[in-house]
Amino acid sequence: MSWKKVKLGELLTESKIESIKSDPDKRITVRLNLKGVEKRPYERGVEGATKYFIRKAGQFIYGKQNLFKGAFGIIPKELDGFESSSDIPAFDMDKKCLPEWLMFYLRQGNFYLSLESIATGTGSRRIQPARLFEIEIPLPTLKEQQKIIDHCNFIEKKYGRINDELILQQTYLQQLRQSILQEAVQGKLSEQNPSDEDAATLLKRIKAEKLRLIKEGKLKKEKELPPITEDEIPFELPKGWVWCRLQEITSLVTDGKHGDCPNDPNSGYFFLSAKDVKNGKLNYEYARQITYQSFLETHRRTNLECGDICLVNTGATIGKMAIATEDELTQKTTFQKSVAVIKLVRKLIIIEFVEIFLVGSVQSLVKKSGGSAINNLLLGDLKQLLFPLPPLAEQQRIVAKVNKLQQQLNQLESQVQQSREYAQQLLQAVLKEAFEEKGTVYEENELVSMVAEE
Repeated sequence: MSWKKVKLGELLTESKIESIKSDPDKRITVRLNLKGVEKRPYERGVEGATKYFIRKAGQFIYGKQNLFKGAFGIIPKELDGFESSSDIPAFDMDKKCLPEWLMFYLRQGNFYLSLESIATGTGSRRIQPARLFEIEIPLPTLKEQQKIIDHCNFIEKKYGRINDELILQQTYLQQLRQSILQEAVQGKLSEQNPSDEDAATLLKRIKAEKLRLIKEGKLKKEKELPPITEDEIPFELPKGWVWCRLQEITSLVTDGKHGDCPNDPNSGYFFLSAKDVKNGKLNYEYARQITYQSFLETHRRTNLECGDICLVNTGATIGKMAIATEDELTQKTTFQKSVAVIKLVRKLIIIEFVEIFLVGSVQSLVKKSGGSAINNLLLGDLKQLLFPLPPLAEQQRIVAKVNKLQQQLNQLESQVQQSREYAQQLLQAVLKEAFEEKGTVYEENELVSMVAEE
């Protein structure tokens, strides 16, 4: 039997529902997001910026702004209760179309192309009901619709299991990555070499170098640090290592300007903030440029050089880091207060080892402001942070071992991500075929075989 071509307007009738009171136990809430409409137990209020609305059972609902991204759904018949809202239009379903069938049809990839073609606007794209109603779709018989629904439910269930397993694998890999960093700074990744200069001697050389810089006026005299107590020590160090505080191995720990600078879009002098520390690098794509005079003023504070560690110390991306490279831009870069600059005593400490340590340590220093969403990493706490100092040669061996293990983890994570993408592509392909008139609706055992092969 041939499938009919119908317009969506023949299946949906715009609802004229008014708000009424209903038994809360029989209501559900729906939430629009990019993955569709989520059902939640009834509750009034707002979660972040996402509003909850109550809808009538059996209705088709969608968001004007992001329908073409999958924000739509059907309220199940077993639940009732509604509350009108102009933000989320609702439509009553025609009896010749099963609501679940329409939902699956709208979610399969090819339909998005139709929605893209009728969406209007730039920053906030919308789809108006009149244009939505004009889209033509193929309509099977009710019996065929039900068969497709059963088929789609089955394949989505299988996809969900596979996706959950892959997400679990990603979680394990992330935990393994953290474990590697932790074992690295505890001296458990490589064998100790008795012939290495011990860290206590190395620390004396670092302190001597700092005293020389202070006498030459190249470094300011620092405040005396409190002694390290037994209660502070978190774990036992290998022989030849020594505990110190981060300030003892640095020549400067500071942050950027506590204030703003006037813009000059073509100056070539950059004023970076937390958003510009991304993927382990300083990102200049959207960085502000400021006047030369303002740059000079702030640069005296930060004096960014090759090998300095740039650490986000406030905001949502707190803890993100980048190491300044030997680049012309480095000499023309300074920072807002949201980025700290950590300078190490040159040639006496391996920068990458300190970075490894900081990745696993800074979150423990984050101060959560009471009643505020802004977190802060205080420079005073950072300077006093306990640091496990290995011999210089041992630092090099640890960095080499960590880099090798991280590369292997990157490959594994890439494989897992590719598997997730393939599973999503397979899901879309199977759904697409189900909605073609001569397409295949697979039996359960066939689908199990398809999924198991991957």
